[in-house]
Amino acid sequence: MVSPLLGTALRTLLTVLFLSVPAALAAFTLLDLKSERLSQQADRLEGDLELLPALSVRQQAIRLAPLNAVRRTELAGAARTLWYLRNKPEYRRLADEAYETAFRLSPSRTDSLFGHAQMYSFKGNPERAIPFLKRALNIDPNNAGLVLELARDQLAAGNREQALASYRRCLDIDRVPECRWTLATLVATPGSGQ
Repeated sequence: MVSPLLGTALRTLLTVLFLSVPAALAAFTLLDLKSERLSQQADRLEGDLELLPALSVRQQAIRLAPLNAVRRTELAGAARTLWYLRNKPEYRRLADEAYETAFRLSPSRTDSLFGHAQMYSFKGNPERAIPFLKRALNIDPNNAGLVLELARDQLAAGNREQALASYRRCLDIDRVPECRWTLATLVATPGSGQ
């Protein structure tokens, strides 16, 4: 038998939980909605090439939804673009941090790893890109697009044999024309570096 005092305490606790959980979910949903609207606003600003204001709006969206991996990936993409254009290390650091945080928040998604890899591929640093692609392929090993990007970066880094293996793997997964053409070219020109 439960004592009356314990029963009252238990009923009070359940009532508080029952009332506070829906309120917390409603607040979470409202913040997510506001974050989504800010993301759409940032998309429009980026479309108008207003990159710094777009970055600022994306940072506001993160403050509203700090645990949203999609928002983090979007912030990383905005910072990455500014790093490409302005070559300032603070944008590279912001992009690195946002991509890593996005991956920690949602470790089953590969988009943050793929975006992180592209960030370094585009800047001509395939050696930095390759580890991100390998991590992504550990999650999604049958993704022909990821294997293709890995093959490109391996070839750009001068790792011909690894690139050949990756292009073959790409073809095993899917008949990607670029994989077929590049593999045929590499096989036809033995010993060529790139």
